[in-house]
Amino acid sequence: MGDNPIVLCHGICPFDRLYLKPFGRLVRSDRLSYFKGIKSFLEGKGYKIFSPWVSWGGSLERRAMDLFYEIKNFSDDFCKFKKLNFVAHSMGGLDVRYMIYRFDLYEKVEHVITIGTPHHGTSLADIRILRFKRLIDLCLKIGLDLRGFFDLTTSRMRELNQVLGREEKRRDLKLWTIAGLQSYNNTFFLFRGSYRVLEALEGENDGLVSVRSAVYDEGYFYRYWDLDHLNQIGWWDPSEEMGREEFYEYVKGLYLEAIGDIVG
Repeated sequence: MGDNPIVLCHGICPFDRLYLKPFGRLVRSDRLSYFKGIKSFLEGKGYKIFSPWVSWGGSLERRAMDLFYEIKNFSDDFCKFKKLNFVAHSMGGLDVRYMIYRFDLYEKVEHVITIGTPHHGTSLADIRILRFKRLIDLCLKIGLDLRGFFDLTTSRMRELNQVLGREEKRRDLKLWTIAGLQSYNNTFFLFRGSYRVLEALEGENDGLVSVRSAVYDEGYFYRYWDLDHLNQIGWWDPSEEMGREEFYEYVKGLYLEAIGDIVG
C-alpha cells in the first residue's frame, strides 16, 4: 500500500447533494454518500481517501475545472503528494480524463480506475438531448446547469476520444476500466426502461451505460462487475438477489480487490 491517496469522483447529478449539502453536518458517517460506505471502509484498510464535489450537472469543462481546484486545495497545489490515484464512477471518469488532459497532469497521476463510465458516450444521451434540449436551455436560465448531458452523447465522446485517447497512449496513462453487466430482472426498476433501450442499441449494459462504452478499449479493461449502475457505488435495491448486508460486504470487497490489484 503506497502513500499516494485515492480520489473518489462522482458522476453527473449526484443524488446525495440534494440532502448532504443542506444537512451534511447532521450526518456523521458516509452511509448516505454517493459512494455509500466506500470512503470509510477504504480508510479503515489504511488508504488515504478524498471525495471532492464538482458541478452537479455542468459541462465536462466545468466539472474538470472544479475537480482540478478541489484537488489543488487539498494537495497544496499538487505538491503534498507525489502522485494521485482516481476511482471514478460514471461521468466522473470523463471528468478525470479531461482534467488530466486539460491541465497536463499526466506526471501527477499514478492510476485511474473508472467504473461504469460512458467512455464512448451513451445512446440515451443522444435520444434525450434531442427530446429535452429546450428544457436544458430553460433550466440554465433559472440557474440549473445541466449542460453536462451534451458531453455524454456518442458524437461528443467520439470527438473527445480522438484527442484524449491520443494523449493517453502517448503519455502512457495507467487507465483501468470496469464495466457493469447486469440482467434485466436484477436491474434497479427505475433503470429498466433505459436498460431495454440500450440493449436494443448497444447491447449488454448496467441500466445506464453499455458494456462496450464502459470497457472503452480492451487494452485498458480490468474486469466486469455483475452490478447495475446504482449498485456499483454501494447502493442496494430490492431487485438485487443478495440480501442487504451481504451485498454491502460484496461491493466493498470488489473495491478493495480492484484497488489492491491496481494501486497496491
